[in-house]
Amino acid sequence: MMIRYPGDHSSHRRHSVTGMIGPAETRIPRFAFTLVEVLISVMILAILATVMVSTDSGSQQQMLEATARILASDLRLARSHAIEFNTTYTVQFSLQNNSYEIRHSGSGSAPVLTNPVAGPNADPSRYVVSLQSPSLGRNAAAGPRLARVGLRPTGEQVASVTFQPTGGTGPTQAKDTVIILTAGRGTTSYYQRLVISWVTGQVWADPIDVWNAKTITTLFD
Repeated sequence: MMIRYPGDHSSHRRHSVTGMIGPAETRIPRFAFTLVEVLISVMILAILATVMVSTDSGSQQQMLEATARILASDLRLARSHAIEFNTTYTVQFSLQNNSYEIRHSGSGSAPVLTNPVAGPNADPSRYVVSLQSPSLGRNAAAGPRLARVGLRPTGEQVASVTFQPTGGTGPTQAKDTVIILTAGRGTTSYYQRLVISWVTGQVWADPIDVWNAKTITTLFD
């Protein structure tokens, strides 16, 4: 029989001592990941990367399509003015500045064309369109770019196209003009081709496709 006196906590001390973990057995917090946790993390990162690439690719294609529509509309504007005012209008391209300009190149008087989205600092006497214009929400790194302007079927590069009073570009430029726009970077690059008929001056755009610089000459076939 064990006699316990008031204030005697020996049994409690014995219980505490026997329940304690010795210095050699001190538990260390676990910072490592299990294999399952690692696999789950990798799967989540892969899904996020796929979503980001898909979103970016879709955005690039949308910007490319919108830019092609604007350019095609401006080409038709130059053609219609050449016909209406019985004169010539030239669209001058600058691959270096990634821009183009519409100007009256014929004789006589003709209305001054102004770009409605050029911004407040633009020269009102010039119709200049920059493909990286902030007002158009373009991004210089991966946004739409003028890749090449050339003639069918050789791909001979040209710096401009001139619409005659008849609407076409001939006889001065008696070959179809091909304009190639690109967007994106690396494996997510795309292109869209615009073609101008030298006979009628009509403009049409081909569907967007994956860009491959090695096959650029085939785009003029």
